[in-house]
Amino acid sequence: MRRKIIWWQILLSLLLLVGITGSASLAAAEKNQTWVVRSEYQSPIPGKEKSTIWWQFERQILVNGEARVVVTDLEGRVQSRAELYYDLNDALAQADCYRQRRGEEIVDARIYDVTALAIMNQSLIPGDCLNREQPFAARKKADEYLIKEQIGTTVFSSRILVTEESVSYSEALAAGMIGSDNQGLVQGKTLRLVTVSKLMRTEAELSPLMRQLWAVGDSFWLYEEKAGRRSWRCQRQ
Repeated sequence: MRRKIIWWQILLSLLLLVGITGSASLAAAEKNQTWVVRSEYQSPIPGKEKSTIWWQFERQILVNGEARVVVTDLEGRVQSRAELYYDLNDALAQADCYRQRRGEEIVDARIYDVTALAIMNQSLIPGDCLNREQPFAARKKADEYLIKEQIGTTVFSSRILVTEESVSYSEALAAGMIGSDNQGLVQGKTLRLVTVSKLMRTEAELSPLMRQLWAVGDSFWLYEEKAGRRSWRCQRQ
């Protein structure tokens, strides 16, 4: 009888261990996410057709709880990729962008201030980040940042203004921000249009840098536009 009890205890322990391991694996799988962004690029040559790149974003949770997002070209059209590192508050802290030059892969590694928005110093990969609380919640007041960038021994400073406003589904649709790629991601959600501008010499003089369309409650934008590039988060997986 005692031997049977011991075997039952061992069996129950194994079942409990399998359940705990399975739950942990499921939790890890839920944290890891993959999504696709379609980017359209306008050639600087007048009359030349736009080019399209499909980017895959794969979010991985690291052992310290922080996240790494690996960005790759799904169709292999360009030899560019990126590794984006986020802190525990989902703010972009570092971006390593890789590209080919004369048959050799080179990396542009940048560290960002997690208390300010992060604008990547390249135009190909749509990885710019507002560095604000996630999931996205509406803000009424504008945010102003002083962004410093060092090139060699020279430090450049820019004053950046971030504003946002409500936008209707019909307005976003008419502006081309909503289409077949992301239409199903919008239904029933409140939309906000975030505009990032550079403050010039006078307060009234603004130079637009980027716009992003967000759905309240999401953790990634629906649409983004920057000089020469328009991007849509897609339902395609």
